[in-house]
Amino acid sequence: MSVCTVNFMKRWEILKRRFAEPVLILAVFLLIISVGFSGCKSAPDNSSAVADLLVDIEKIRQLDIDEGFDVVFPDKWGDAEASFESAKPLAETGSGEAVTALQEVFNLYQEIYDLGMAARSQVPDETENLAEQLANARNRALEAGAGDMFKTEFDALEAKVLPSLEGGDETAAEAYRNQIAAYEALEYLSYAGKKAKIIEERGLASYDEASYNSGNTAFQEALPLISSDPVAARDNARSALESYQLVIDTAYRILGEEAEKSLLKEKELCDSIKAQVSMKDAYAACEASYARGLEQKNSGKFEESYFIFEGLISEYRDVYEQANAKREAALAAMQAATDKHAGVRELALEADKIAPLEGEDEPEYELPEENLPVEEIEASGFVTVEPEETSGDVTEELQPLEPEVQNVDSDVDSTEESVVSETPVLETESSGNDQPENSESGAVETTADSGILDGADIVTEEAN
Repeated sequence: MSVCTVNFMKRWEILKRRFAEPVLILAVFLLIISVGFSGCKSAPDNSSAVADLLVDIEKIRQLDIDEGFDVVFPDKWGDAEASFESAKPLAETGSGEAVTALQEVFNLYQEIYDLGMAARSQVPDETENLAEQLANARNRALEAGAGDMFKTEFDALEAKVLPSLEGGDETAAEAYRNQIAAYEALEYLSYAGKKAKIIEERGLASYDEASYNSGNTAFQEALPLISSDPVAARDNARSALESYQLVIDTAYRILGEEAEKSLLKEKELCDSIKAQVSMKDAYAACEASYARGLEQKNSGKFEESYFIFEGLISEYRDVYEQANAKREAALAAMQAATDKHAGVRELALEADKIAPLEGEDEPEYELPEENLPVEEIEASGFVTVEPEETSGDVTEELQPLEPEVQNVDSDVDSTEESVVSETPVLETESSGNDQPENSESGAVETTADSGILDGADIVTEEAN
């Protein structure tokens, strides 16, 4: 190495030690400055983006309000409003954070709008059904008789020209709704008028005077409002109809209770003679009608139940009268058979006086109880009554009398022989009474030959 090179190296070391620290500081300072300027130049300008987002948010928010979605979705609307208020201070900085926050707010309002439109698409537009509703209301008014009962008001509605519903015009829709309400008001008034007439003709107003007066007031207020305020007219007409119906229900509930008490009395008479046995089908028909009347009563249909109960009074009475006629015929036949038996028994006793039979007990017969039904009277063996006949014709069976009659017949025959054989003795004892004794024995013989045998017949004219 030359002397020049060595000297240069020495000088360089001296310079490096003297200027190294200031140079290093200066380099660091320049580096910081350059980094700062470069950062300022690379930061994006978000003010325009923030402004655009604010405009979009206001638009979607107003749409939600116009469609009523702020009411339909109150919870989601509250969240969106709170987020919007929180993002407003950031929007003033124009920072990227402000852009992010505002975008989230916009998304919340947009979600509400999408949900509302989706729900609305599932419900048909009201205007699409208004024309059909109007036609139905008009037909119901005609069926109720409004065209005749309220001809002036009905013709005025018929002459009214309604605007077109095309395009979903709300004004047109409102006109249709009013027309529908007017037809419905006439319908209710027609039915209310008919109810009022029933109340007047049948004298039912006294059963609920308060409701009757209320119905009259509502009826009078409804008619003048049909052209000016059809909705109010409809409400008053409906109120009048309900009030009149309440009067009718109250009246027939009370009348029905009275009718039910009367029919139950007739039913008790039927039960007292066991008409459910002798008049089985007719009694069962009455019971079925009574059950139907109770069902109507329990469901609040008092008018229907009243007329059922009222009709049953005569029906139960007819059943009782027919069953009682059968019973009376049976009792009469039984009495006739008993009377015939008493005559036969008297003849038998008379015969026993002449020729008593030792060791035989005469049969005893007892009448059935008076309240027994026809079938039990028949079962007693005295009499049989044909169920189909109600005129009183009867057929008797006197089975217990047959053995006794036969015995009496044979006894009388033997008695006759005894009387003939003993005639001389009787003549010796009382010769002056020949003719009366012969007459008496002849009378007995005649009676035995005719009356006793007739009493043994199963069917006799006397029983009839």
